[in-house]
Amino acid sequence: MRLMNQMIKIIKAILITIGVLFILAILFISLLEYEIVYKVSDIGESISPNQLYKVEFQKVGQSVGFGNQSSQLVLSKDKNKISTVEFDIANDGKKVTENDWKTEWFKNRVEVILSGEEQNDVLVILYFDGSTDTKHLNTKYGKEIPQVKKEKLTERQNESTYESKTEDYTYIYQIEEGYLAIYNDLYESTFSKYEVVYGASMRSSRCILYEK
Repeated sequence: MRLMNQMIKIIKAILITIGVLFILAILFISLLEYEIVYKVSDIGESISPNQLYKVEFQKVGQSVGFGNQSSQLVLSKDKNKISTVEFDIANDGKKVTENDWKTEWFKNRVEVILSGEEQNDVLVILYFDGSTDTKHLNTKYGKEIPQVKKEKLTERQNESTYESKTEDYTYIYQIEEGYLAIYNDLYESTFSKYEVVYGASMRSSRCILYEK
């Protein structure tokens, strides 16, 4: 009988432990889901010149890997929400910051330009009457796309030139080291009766021995 009671207690303890671990796992998964999918974090805000309107730039959740960052713009007046525009920013998985948006206020609206490393600029217009509009621009961080491509091409060419020069220097150094090794070997050996004639240029790999 005692053995049976002990077994029952052990089984109860195991079931309670499993139940607690299950609840903790559910809480952890729920918290992780909230952080990745639902949590709203402020990135920046801008207030109209007359101090009546405010637009907030917020991210929703967290980008996973190199995925897009879910974000939103919220226009409000006296803490009363007027409109919300949701969108994704393609920023190569990097953190979205205040550098990724610009605002300009007008009499009846606010215009917001959103930028990302892997997208063209997007113009979002939020009118004070609650209507919104979105336009895709031919710019990237305020620069015309052809200019951006030209700058990237120049950057790649500079990198290519640097790598090419580095390879040339390495190649020349290896040839010089080879010449020096041959010279030292002949100079210190009994075959000093031979004369060493190298190639016409430093890039030449020819090395000819002539008998004196």
